[in-house]
Amino acid sequence: MESRRNVKLQSAMEYLTTYAWAILILVIVLGALFYMHLFSPQGVQECLLPANFNCLEYNLYQNGTLLLNLQQATPYQINITSVGCEYTESFSKMQAAVPQVSMQIQSNHTFFVQCYGQNGSAIVLSPGDEYTGYIEVNYTDLQTGFPHTSAGRIMTKAV
Repeated sequence: MESRRNVKLQSAMEYLTTYAWAILILVIVLGALFYMHLFSPQGVQECLLPANFNCLEYNLYQNGTLLLNLQQATPYQINITSVGCEYTESFSKMQAAVPQVSMQIQSNHTFFVQCYGQNGSAIVLSPGDEYTGYIEVNYTDLQTGFPHTSAGRIMTKAV
């Protein structure tokens, strides 16, 4: 009798273990698919910058101009010296902020920046065209006087 019960328990444990592994694999696969944004047919739109800045608003226009409302999150007042938007991380076409934009802690400012494509020329898009590139913000910490660079990615559609 004892042997028969052991066989049933072993069978039940094998059953539960098999289904637990199957469910775990399914959860991992679904997580990977969500991570790759395969379940968002309209495309992902995001502006990712390091902790020093937040993208409060961003719109990319058909002529390649990016409206970028940045909030500064550094612990000191800063001066924005230039902002760039390019397909690669080379940032050879930074646009100087003339005059330099002074930003208090947690303040925000709207910049209009020309974005550049793979070939290095200004982009021209149709409504709904997707653009993925890099944003770079150069600034000076007014407390120390030291220059800094903060870079991130942008993925958006033209409006």
